[in-house]
Amino acid sequence: MRLLPTLIAALSGTECVLASPVVLSPRIPSAIKRRERQRLSTPKVTADIPVADAVNLVVGKVGKLAHTAGNGGNSTSTGSTSPGSDSSDSSSSTDDDKSKDTEDTSHTKYSANWSGAIIYGTEFKTVTGTLSVPQPHIPSGGSSDTFYGASAWVGFDGDSNCPGTILQVGIDFNIQNGTVSYDTWFEWYPDYAYNFVGFPLHAGDVVTLTAQAINTTSGTVIIENKTTNQNVMHTFVGEEQPLCQSTAEWIVEDYSVGGQLVEMCDWGRATFTNCAATQASGSTASLSNATIYDITANGKIMTDCSTSGSSIVTCEYTG
Repeated sequence: MRLLPTLIAALSGTECVLASPVVLSPRIPSAIKRRERQRLSTPKVTADIPVADAVNLVVGKVGKLAHTAGNGGNSTSTGSTSPGSDSSDSSSSTDDDKSKDTEDTSHTKYSANWSGAIIYGTEFKTVTGTLSVPQPHIPSGGSSDTFYGASAWVGFDGDSNCPGTILQVGIDFNIQNGTVSYDTWFEWYPDYAYNFVGFPLHAGDVVTLTAQAINTTSGTVIIENKTTNQNVMHTFVGEEQPLCQSTAEWIVEDYSVGGQLVEMCDWGRATFTNCAATQASGSTASLSNATIYDITANGKIMTDCSTSGSSIVTCEYTG
């Protein structure tokens, strides 16, 4: 495999000591699960309208979708048509009967799989955020036998005019039959994602996720567990698919398995703090200009995401 763990002090000038040995391994069969999820990772926009008009929202049903440039997806809404399309996506309409209560709706979009915040710009070098690991729950009316999950991550180019490339690092949180599980992972899409093995997480652990672009074909990802004082990193060198470095994201996502979205768990509230996206110029992009995404499913708006100040992104499960 061409993804090998290496330290990056010589490349980036950033020191990050591993507090305990961590083994990296391909996500097999999880690698296949992650790749399928990532094919849906570009936000499938279902609306780009003020929430006051978000009635009779047409929600794109999920099919197997490769990453597409810009705002992927092929669904429309009353009074608005989302930009971009993908011929591999099939869609059907459902009615939306719930609106998000927020003061500023000018930057809100709706997606079948994404919730969170995106900043658009140029030459992003680093994106980082800190969050308390959510405790997943079975959603109201759900079955204990069903697998429920979601994923929180930071990254570059998930919603940019950069076809085929996303640099991400994140965590999955899942529940089935009363058993909670967590994965920590990294990915330079379109290659597979890989787990950090031997890096346990627990609900309430405070973790910092960081993705850094050394150049357009090299970078590093770091997960720091502030609670256990464990850190892990991975370096990408000479990737075939270059980054554009034109968006930075803080996302809570409903990922997919086998081309279909998993049933979304109730994660309560996930808050990214100390969010920062630095650019090559040395400036830090402002969250005040971020585009907010909320997830729609089964005719409802399932999340309530917002930004606060210059460094906080919050996504609450409301389904």
